[in-house]
Amino acid sequence: MRATEATAISGIKTIVWLDSLDALLQGWIHLADSIYLDSNENDRKASLVRSNEYRFIDAMKQQYPLHQYLRAAKLMKELRGIKTKEEIVVVQQAIDITEKTFRRLLQFIKPGVAEYEIEAEIWHSFLSQRATGPAYGSIIASGDNARTLHYVSNNAICKDGELILMDFGAAYGGYNADLTRTIPVNGKFTKRQKIVYNACLHLHNYAKSILKPGISIVDYT
Repeated sequence: MRATEATAISGIKTIVWLDSLDALLQGWIHLADSIYLDSNENDRKASLVRSNEYRFIDAMKQQYPLHQYLRAAKLMKELRGIKTKEEIVVVQQAIDITEKTFRRLLQFIKPGVAEYEIEAEIWHSFLSQRATGPAYGSIIASGDNARTLHYVSNNAICKDGELILMDFGAAYGGYNADLTRTIPVNGKFTKRQKIVYNACLHLHNYAKSILKPGISIVDYT
C-alpha cells in the first residue's frame, strides 16, 4: 500500500514507514517523560514464547532507561470502544472482502474438494482483493470435523451429503472481519439438515433484530 492510499483510507495525512521508527524515536524521545507501550494482556493469547511486543519493550527500556514506562492497554481499550467514520469504512471493506470470498466459495465447494483447497481459495480471494490475508487461522471443517472446537487441520476431503462449517475473515488496513457459515457440500440440505439450519438462522435473525445502539451486553445476553 502506498502512502497516498493509506491517507485516503485512514484520513491520516502524515504516513511514515516502520523502518524509520528508530530515527523518529531518537528525534522525539527527549520531549517526553513517559512512554506508553502496548503489551499482550489477552489471556486467550497467552504464550510461553516471548512476543514481538515484549521484545520491543525490552529494547526500549535498554535504549531509553530513564523514561517512565506506562501501559497503553487501558487507553487503547477506550479508543477501540467507538469507531470513527474512517474506521467504519475500513471495517466495512474487510467485511465486503469476506462476503465476496464466501460467495465465491459457494461456487467452488463440491464433493471431492479438500478442506485445504478451500483454505487456499480463501487466501487467493483475500489477496486478490488487497487484504493483508486472513484475520486468524481459517476453520474449514467438513462432516464430523465440525464437532471439533476450533478445528484447524483442514486436511479432510469433503463428501457428498455432508455439511461444511467455515469460520474465516479478512484482515484489511489493521481491522478484521469474522464470518461463520455452514453449507451443504453438494449444495442441497437434507430434510434434517434444513430443520437444524433454519432453527439456527431464526436465532441469528432474532439476535440481529435486538442489536441496537443503547443496549448493553448484559441486556443483549
